[in-house]
Parts: sequence; C-alpha cells; structure tokens
Amino acid sequence: MNIKPKRFSRVTASRFLAAKSPQSALFAERLAYCLLSQSTLLAPGTQRTEMVARARKEAERAQSLGDKSALLQMVLEAAKSPEAGKHQMEARMAAAETAFSKGDYDTALAAYQQIAAMDPTSYEARLFAGDVYFLKGNVPLAGEWFQKAIDVNQFPKQ
Repeated sequence: MNIKPKRFSRVTASRFLAAKSPQSALFAERLAYCLLSQSTLLAPGTQRTEMVARARKEAERAQSLGDKSALLQMVLEAAKSPEAGKHQMEARMAAAETAFSKGDYDTALAAYQQIAAMDPTSYEARLFAGDVYFLKGNVPLAGEWFQKAIDVNQFPKQ
C-alpha cells in the first residue's frame, strides 16, 4: 500500500495549531506572521486586504495573550495597511543598504535577515546577507545564505 503524505502549507499548519491551542500566544503570533507573509504574494486588492486584516486580528490576539516579541511588533506594524508591509520592507532594505555602504555590517546583516524572515521571496535580502558574511570572513554561513538566495531565485532556469 502506497500512502502519500499530505502536504501542508505553513499557513495551513499554523491555522491548525492555533485552532488546537487557542490560548497559545506563540501559535497566534506564527499564524499572523504566516498570513502577513502570504499576503505579500497576492496582487493588491480584496484578497490581500482580507488576508492582512486576518493577520492583524491574529497578531492582536497574540498580543492579548501576552506576546511581546519583536516578531509580533513587526507584524503589527506591517499589518497597519495592506501595502504597509511592502513599503516597510522597502524602507528596511534602503536602511540596510545605507548601513552596508557605511561599513556597519552587523546592522545591515540584521536588517537583511529581518527582510528574509518577513518576505519568503526576497532574493536580494538573502544574497546580501551572504555578501556580509563573506566580507566578515564567515565563508560557511555566506555559502548557506547564497544557497538560500538560489533557492528563492525567481528567474526562469535556462
């Protein structure tokens, strides 16, 4: 008998966990983050607006359950409007590039990693994080981040 395992998206898994443990701030936070991340893949419009609203509602629930994490604060900030997350990431990228150009690699790296965490499709954030690790002499971590960039590369293979 050949049984195929059912594939779950992060949003589906997070919804399941949040429903099974409605008093868990962590599961509510993770669901909010997943919804917000997923919303960045949608075209502007009703679906995106509704998904951001659901993300905001879950983030507020996580906050009411006592979550005070930095990730939750980023989700709450980004979920203020459907386009806010995109603009916030663009602003973070600009700040990271400024820090990088000034030689403040730790600040740039932290920003690139935050962008990568919030945007599952950000090739540049992963590539630039690899650049920072390479410049700092950490070739193994540079390689890991370069591979992450390759994995999300949106260009068609030829």
